[in-house]
Order: sequence, then structure tokens, then C-alpha cells
Amino acid sequence: MHEISLCYSLLDTVAVHQRANMDKSVSLVHVKVGPLSGVEPDLLHHAFLACRTHTIGDQATLRIDTSAIKIRCKLCGEFSRVSVNHILCASCGAWQTDLIEGDEFILQRIEFIAPDNVTESKERKHVR
Repeated sequence: MHEISLCYSLLDTVAVHQRANMDKSVSLVHVKVGPLSGVEPDLLHHAFLACRTHTIGDQATLRIDTSAIKIRCKLCGEFSRVSVNHILCASCGAWQTDLIEGDEFILQRIEFIAPDNVTESKERKHVR
């Protein structure tokens, strides 16, 4: 289950940003996961709960957004949203396509709780 190693890497990245934000508490870790990333969202969530214990993110919530698979046809140039097992151009049916979106694992945002309970956030960092 490589989701555990991804969570440790994610928490290491969060720790770097936490130190840069004067050790404020981390309240939310928000990631975006594509269906072709090899990451199972449910397994990632369970791994995060286990990995966050005794770390800077021990009280943090993990929010996981999933993305669609988006391709561009090399033959007709059309963009399509497709399913995991059917990566064909929706317009002409060609298999010659470029993947535009769907294989990402992105740290979208980290939210911190300031001592006066004001929530701050850091935006969009790629993790891998």
C-alpha cells in the first residue's frame, strides 16, 4: 500500500510549510487525486489517519477531491472526458490521444489555525 509512503511525504511537505508559518496548527490538508494516479482515495484517507499520529498534522483533516480523465485527440484535436477503461476520443473514436488530466496527485491547500483562531491557507503544491 504505497498510500502510506505518499502520506508521509505529504506530511513532510506540510511540516515545511508549517515551520514557514510560525508553527501554527494544521487544520486541513486538501489534495486532488486523478483516477489514473495509482492512488486509491479511500486507502489514502485511512493511511493519512494512521500516519498523522504524533506528527504536526495529528489534528488535521484530509480532504480529497477527485478529477476526471481528460484527453485530447491527436487525429481530430477534440478534447474529451473519458472513463478509466475507455480512453478513446468521444468525437471520432480514435485511440491516439494525449492525456491532459487524470493522473495527478496534487497538494491543493494547507490550512493553518492561527493563535487567534483565524484560518489561513497555502495554495496548490505538487507532491510526488
